Amino acid sequence: MAGSGDRRVRLVIGIDFGTTFSGVSWGLDGDLGDLGIEVIQEWPGKGNSTTQKVPTVLAYLKKGDTFRWGYQAEGMANAVGGVKLLLDKSKEVLFRPAIDSELIIKGLERKPVDVAGAYLKALFAHAKEILDRRGIGKLMQSMDVQYILTVPAVWSDKAKDLTKQAACHAGIPEADLYLLSEPEAAAIYSMHTIQPNSIKKGDSFIVCDAGGGTVDLITYEITQTDPIRMGEVVEGTGEICGSVMLDERFETFLKETIGKQSYQKMSASSKQHALQRWKVDIKPSYSGPDDEDDLLTEVYTVPVHGIPDDQKKGIHQGMLHMKNEDIKSIFDPVMERIESLISDQEKKAKKAGKAPKALLLVGGLGASEYLFNRLKLRFKKLDIMQPQNAGAVHRGLEGDQVQTRKARCHYGVSMNYNFDRKKHDATLAYWDIYIEKWRVPGCMTWFIKTGDTISEQDPISHSVFRNVPLNFDFRFKDTLSICTKEESPAMENKDVVKHCTLHVDLRNIPKPLFDRRRNSKGLEYYHIAYELVLKPQSACLEFEVVFNDVSYGVAAARYY
Repeated sequence: MAGSGDRRVRLVIGIDFGTTFSGVSWGLDGDLGDLGIEVIQEWPGKGNSTTQKVPTVLAYLKKGDTFRWGYQAEGMANAVGGVKLLLDKSKEVLFRPAIDSELIIKGLERKPVDVAGAYLKALFAHAKEILDRRGIGKLMQSMDVQYILTVPAVWSDKAKDLTKQAACHAGIPEADLYLLSEPEAAAIYSMHTIQPNSIKKGDSFIVCDAGGGTVDLITYEITQTDPIRMGEVVEGTGEICGSVMLDERFETFLKETIGKQSYQKMSASSKQHALQRWKVDIKPSYSGPDDEDDLLTEVYTVPVHGIPDDQKKGIHQGMLHMKNEDIKSIFDPVMERIESLISDQEKKAKKAGKAPKALLLVGGLGASEYLFNRLKLRFKKLDIMQPQNAGAVHRGLEGDQVQTRKARCHYGVSMNYNFDRKKHDATLAYWDIYIEKWRVPGCMTWFIKTGDTISEQDPISHSVFRNVPLNFDFRFKDTLSICTKEESPAMENKDVVKHCTLHVDLRNIPKPLFDRRRNSKGLEYYHIAYELVLKPQSACLEFEVVFNDVSYGVAAARYY
C-alpha cells in the first residue's frame, strides 16, 4: 500500500517491557503517517477501563504452556512477577516477587528468558489484535515493520541479549528488532514535547529514568536543533533502586510493625490486599509533608485483616493507621539514593565542561510528586520536568537522533604477540610452528576505552590474524573481554573479564582466496586475515565479519 508508486508505509511498534508494568505504542510513516502515535490502553481483564500500562505478571495454569497474563494474572497463585530483573544475573536482586518467581520458574522447569518470551508473545499478540481493530493488522504484510524494544541502559550486554532472545521467542523477527535504551527513548520523546525555541545547540540535560526496577541516568547535549540531534556527554550510570524497592521497604515496615509472627499468620489474600493498598493508593499519591504539622496529622490506612487491635501499633478494626512520617521513612532511603545518582551524573557532566540545564524525570517512579518536590529543593539550578514517554516509536520513525554515545567500559581481545624480553614474562612464551618465532599469549588489544565516543555511523574495525593447518574447517572463536577499571591492563589479569565468544564462520569463502604459505621447514598453512567490525547501537553491540572488504554476515555472540 505504497500509494502512487511511493515508498512502502512503515509501521513502528514500540514495546516498553518493564519490571512491574509494560506498554505498547505504534505509529506509521508514509501515506498513513498522519494518524499519529497511539499508545495501547485496552487490556484483557481490565473491562472497559483504559490505562497505558499492563502488569508484567504471568501465571501458568498447569505445567503446560497455557497461562494468563497482565490484569488476568494479578493475585493468582504462583504468579510470576519481576521476571525482567532475573534476566540480568550481574545485578543483585532484592525484590521479593522476583526472588519468589525464580523459584516458581525453576519448579516449572523453565528459564527466565522462556517466561519473558511467553509474556512478550502475549503482549505482542494483543498489540496485533488492537492493530486489527484499527484496520492496520491486515496491511502489515505490505508494510515495512520495525519493532523497538526498550531495555535499561544500566543492564549488562548479556541481559540485553537475553531480552532480544525473549523477543525472538515471542515471534518478533530478529532482523526487524532494535534495542533502545530506556533513557534514550525518554530523551527522544522529551525533545518533541519541549518548545523548539526553548532549546539551543550546546544545551545539556540529564535524563533520569526511574522505573519499576532500575534507575538509569544519562546526560545528553543538543548537537543540532533542526532536526534535533543529541550526543551523550559522559558515561551513563544507574542501579536497581526503582519503585520495587519501595514495595520491599513497605513490606518490611509491615512485618516490623505488626510483628513477624503475626505477619506470617496473615492469609495470602490479606497480604495481597495490604500490598495493593500501598501500590495503588498510597505510593503513587504520596507527595511528602507540606509542613512540620503535616507529619503529625496525615494518616493512611492499610487493611491488615485478622490482626488484633493494638493502639500502640495503630491497628484498629483490621486497619493499620500509618502516619505521614511512616510513609516518609519508607521513601527517603530510595529517594536519597536517586538524588546521589543524579548528583554524581551532574558532577561528571560539569567536569566535562557540559553543565546540565535541565533534569527530565521519566518512568513510573519518575512520576512521583514526592521525588519531584525533593529534587526541586536539592537541584535548584536545574529545570526539572516530568514528560510522558513514547520515544521508542519516535526513534523508529525518525531515525537515530542520539548520534554519539559514551562507552561504559573497556572492550578488547586477547592476542598472541611476538615475544619481547623487555615486556613479557619468558615463562609464558611458546614456539609458533608456523611462523617459527617465540610468541606470548594473553596480550590485550583494547579497541574501545571507557569514556570513548562511539557512534552507529562509525563502526569500529579490529584486524584478526590466524595461522591454521590446511585441513582446518575455517570456523573460529574470538573472545571479547571487558574491563571496568579506570586503566586497561596490557596483559590478561583478574581485572579482565571474559564477556562473550564471537563465532566466526568462513567456510563459504573459496579456499583459493586464503593466503597459503610455507615456512622454512616446508610446513604449509593458511594465513587467515579478517576484520571484526563492531557496530555500537543504542543498547547493544553488533558484530560483523569482513574478509577482503566483503561482509560475510554477523558474528554470533555467546555471552558468559
